[in-house]
Amino acid sequence: MRIVRSTVSTYSLDTLEGLIALFRAIPGIHERGPGIFAGSGKPWLQIRQDTEGLVTEVRSGKDWQRFRMSEPEEREAFMARIGRVF
Repeated sequence: MRIVRSTVSTYSLDTLEGLIALFRAIPGIHERGPGIFAGSGKPWLQIRQDTEGLVTEVRSGKDWQRFRMSEPEEREAFMARIGRVF
């Protein structure tokens, strides 16, 4: 299956504003552009839209982990997981 990725719209970012505010507050993480965050000079987190809706891709070592973000329950599960790291 081919996944079509695109940057996220301003409207979609607005729905994730609380989440984005938390990313901005993480020490050492910098916002490179809308929905794109980096740490230690490397991309760390990207918010995108694709055929699944909103997704967040988080770097874990050399790999990227993908999380669906379209529904409130998906965002809550993601934050619980990220909260354990930070």
